[in-house]
Amino acid sequence: MESREIEAEAPLLLHKKVECPICGMVFSGLTVKTGKVRRIGTEIDLRPLNKPLDSIKYGVYSCPQCGYSGLIRNYDKLTGAHKKLLLDSVAASFVPRDDVEEADAFSYDEAIKFHKLALVCSEAKRGRDSEKAYTCVLIAWLYRAKAQVIDRYTTDSDGNLLDWVDHDEKAKLVLECKAQEARFLKQARDGLVDAEAKESPPFCGLDIPTTEYMIGAISFLMNDLDMASQMVSRTMINRSANKKLKDRAYDLKEAIKARKEMEKEEVES
Repeated sequence: MESREIEAEAPLLLHKKVECPICGMVFSGLTVKTGKVRRIGTEIDLRPLNKPLDSIKYGVYSCPQCGYSGLIRNYDKLTGAHKKLLLDSVAASFVPRDDVEEADAFSYDEAIKFHKLALVCSEAKRGRDSEKAYTCVLIAWLYRAKAQVIDRYTTDSDGNLLDWVDHDEKAKLVLECKAQEARFLKQARDGLVDAEAKESPPFCGLDIPTTEYMIGAISFLMNDLDMASQMVSRTMINRSANKKLKDRAYDLKEAIKARKEMEKEEVES
């Protein structure tokens, strides 16, 4: 369904030679060319909406020889202990693949696969809670985007299902994406809470106010309104939070209030 988008993304991507810090193989990693993406919006949990491609898909390098995968920003930041853990676990059981070298762009399924490998590697090397949590955020966003792609290519401009589309199959695919998104959002939220308690900022690039806001926003999406209220209040009174983030926190506070009132009305009716 997304083959046209994948073809359109290829000219906007750069094949970069990357040396794997685990096995030493030099492979071709895909990254977005500078200046080729523009931000058109931001969702409630800070997922960036970019055009003409979703740059989140290309935030991981994955070695096709040993399987070591990681966020680009942290890819070669490994200690000797990390390398031994990865060699003994991931690399020892990984079956080399030949699908990365020829790829000019990734589908959402491929991007999800590589991000999940990055999460496995982060867990194997006993990485920071913040790194694992942020990787879970990215995976959740990829599932959300995949569901949107399914919807975009199975309906017309008026939102009506196209003739060739199997309604039940589409519904099943979208539900699977939403379930996986919810699963990884919960892991992300819980991981960020643990990171804030145990680590010093930044938390995988996030400062304290942004982390507090993200915990609150994800809690809102999970319908955990008490946690959402608590975290958004912390963001709003945090002196280091910038005006843009405080404005987002205010909007989130109003959304929480509206949902609580709606739930109250449903109980009383």
